Amino acid sequence: MRLTTQLLCDILIHDLGLTNDQIWLYNQKQDIPSGSGLFISVGSMGVTTYGANRKIEGTTERLSQMFQETINIEIYSNDTSALLALPNVVGAFGSTFSLQTQEKYGFKIGSLPTTINDSSFLEATAILYRLSITIRVLRAYETQNDIEYFSTFEEKVKTEI
Repeated sequence: MRLTTQLLCDILIHDLGLTNDQIWLYNQKQDIPSGSGLFISVGSMGVTTYGANRKIEGTTERLSQMFQETINIEIYSNDTSALLALPNVVGAFGSTFSLQTQEKYGFKIGSLPTTINDSSFLEATAILYRLSITIRVLRAYETQNDIEYFSTFEEKVKTEI
């Protein structure tokens, strides 16, 4: 299983032609490079559970959960690359590769970002161009386990007093 944030990085790498040095998961002790070009960090801001289900099929128990994940994508640059890349970053999540990845891993990216904010003020006078994009992702998880029946329990119950 892969993290949703890792899958989003894969989509951005593929559709924007980024290298692994240009994109990273948030909170990975990565310094923002001083050179020109586009850099992106992707992080989870929170998760809301929308559903949980338990289904028994024969001797198998299936547990499924549905989550809405709030994801923050920060795009940075020392030049105007971040500003110019904004439409491409947003558009990447609707690409054919993105849709195929969503289908393969059981998630759905919202068609429009929740917010896009200019976060350049965080760098004060350094004037690093920084845009913060918030998106929502619906993701389903499923696990299955074999069910133990009374004849397979490891401990025996005393029936005598």
